[in-house]
Amino acid sequence: MTVSVTSSSVFSDVTFTLLEDTGWYIPGRSLQPTFPGGTGCDIIDRSCGLWVEQQAASYDNTFPFCASNSEYSCNREYSSVHRCQSVQYETGQVLAKFQYHLATGNSYEAGPYEYSDYCMLYEEKESYQCQDIPAKQAESDNLYLERHGSDSMCVLHDGAWDINGSGRSKGAGCYSICCREDNFDIIDMNGAAHSCYQPKQTVHVSSPNNNIRGSLQCPDMAAAC
Repeated sequence: MTVSVTSSSVFSDVTFTLLEDTGWYIPGRSLQPTFPGGTGCDIIDRSCGLWVEQQAASYDNTFPFCASNSEYSCNREYSSVHRCQSVQYETGQVLAKFQYHLATGNSYEAGPYEYSDYCMLYEEKESYQCQDIPAKQAESDNLYLERHGSDSMCVLHDGAWDINGSGRSKGAGCYSICCREDNFDIIDMNGAAHSCYQPKQTVHVSSPNNNIRGSLQCPDMAAAC
């Protein structure tokens, strides 16, 4: 059950209970996900801004909430990359209780919808699936050394990247995974393998001529393999 039209329907406890109360349905509760997206009661008792701060401080995925329009992250299944959705408001347009982020000059960045308490959310229409092969692009356009395919998943970036001498940040990208018995490799666009032995381990990647350098955060092996 969602508040807007989406191809990614959420079957929450509210949805199942509503169906049961009609007397016409006996829904399969095994299909019910953790609501909402693993956040539990924290997101109801506290703000989405605090949720983002706490998750980021522990280097955890902040999905479905975010803090910057230029930021990308992985969905809960680590199968796709999503872009943060936000709008620039003039200072004072958003009520103080919904101001989760600092104002810049006379403007303020927040989510576009009042019904979601102006929380910034990752946007489905600006997402892409890691197992989908994108239209052919020049290698020079693949600034974060991503690799798509049937064995690819979304991997979080660990900090800003150095691209042609300037710092740039994306937040996440698609990379191939090669699983073994007790560890796995993340494989970048150039076929270089970067071994992961524990969750949140940092691995460093670079292009052959070293003009692109960045870091990835190893996902949990249960999610990767």
